[in-house]
Amino acid sequence: MLAAALAACRPLPTSKAAPDGELARAAHVPVRIHFEPPLPEAGELVVEHESGERQRVSAPPSGVDLTLPVGPATARLEHGGELFTTTLRVPPEGGTIAWRWSR
Repeated sequence: MLAAALAACRPLPTSKAAPDGELARAAHVPVRIHFEPPLPEAGELVVEHESGERQRVSAPPSGVDLTLPVGPATARLEHGGELFTTTLRVPPEGGTIAWRWSR
């Protein structure tokens, strides 16, 4: 009887979960941050996602291609000794985000 009670308490089989690394990659989408107008020269771009992920890249004048988590992020662009900041919302389908920066 004890064996029957223990067997009844065993967990039901579930589908195999993806490893954490695969889940993290699945939550990232390709995004192009397009600068409008193009920057006068290349700059440094830092994108900080609400999840805590942070990416720093050299940004060419027309824009930059990244793979980012879905959701809100803050972008900081430094070029020519000036700092520009904006908030981005990375959509689940990814795509192009236009950043209309100005001096």
